[in-house]
Amino acid sequence: MVGSARTSVTVMDTMTLRKAVIGIRMSLGVGAIVAPRVMGGLFGINPAENPASPFLGRLFGIREIFMACLLCRADEDQAREILTAGVAVDSADAIAALAAGSAGYLPQRAAILSAGTAGAVAALGVLALREIDVQDVEWIESDE
Repeated sequence: MVGSARTSVTVMDTMTLRKAVIGIRMSLGVGAIVAPRVMGGLFGINPAENPASPFLGRLFGIREIFMACLLCRADEDQAREILTAGVAVDSADAIAALAAGSAGYLPQRAAILSAGTAGAVAALGVLALREIDVQDVEWIESDE
């Protein structure tokens, strides 16, 4: 919900946010493993110019699938840890993409798309963590 009293508009509940993170991670992961050249192309990486990109894409893909599967199975405490790790990983990915773009290792389009995607997933993770914490506070207050 938006607002300090959390009485106005609900943005998304924790499960919806978790499902969004899981869906994005699973989609990116499966795409990177099954069609790494296509996924690379969508992000502006030309596999003809970067012959190792399919291998690196598959490494990324399995990580994304693994993180999605962990979040699928997680209870609330585990979800908090997994989401926190995901925010850290996605933030590092965004920084790495921007650094690679500014150093010329990645085309600007690839750097911007990669950083934007990683930043968006990190933001969803932060929102999910916030909702978990708010629900904890509401649960404690209801017991008093």
